[in-house]
Amino acid sequence: MNQIAARRNGLRRPLLGLSRRRRRRSARAPIGRDFSDSIITSRGRLWLAAVLVAGMLIALVFVHVRVRLIEEGYLRAAAVERVEALIASRQLLKAETGALRDRNRLTALAIERGFDKPQKEIWLSQR
Repeated sequence: MNQIAARRNGLRRPLLGLSRRRRRRSARAPIGRDFSDSIITSRGRLWLAAVLVAGMLIALVFVHVRVRLIEEGYLRAAAVERVEALIASRQLLKAETGALRDRNRLTALAIERGFDKPQKEIWLSQR
């Protein structure tokens, strides 16, 4: 068939090598739109791929940030527990130090071990 006859019949030459092949719709066509008869250009495919890759990267960044926030929360909670344990330990040590420095206790230990009051006081500043 020559070009003139093809144009009369409604057939055209593909423009720039892109052709739309339309399927004849049968009486039993599926419900909804048939996406197989539409054409996606290579530029459209590239754009779609770029959008999908960018979306995945953004999703990965959000997941990374969320995981880091959760991790930092656990580290902060552990640090708070350690600080509270150190404060409790310091309070116990202060109480124990105060009990060890008690004058009545030291006097009783000195008498028990046979120490007497000093006979002579020595002042280092009077040398």
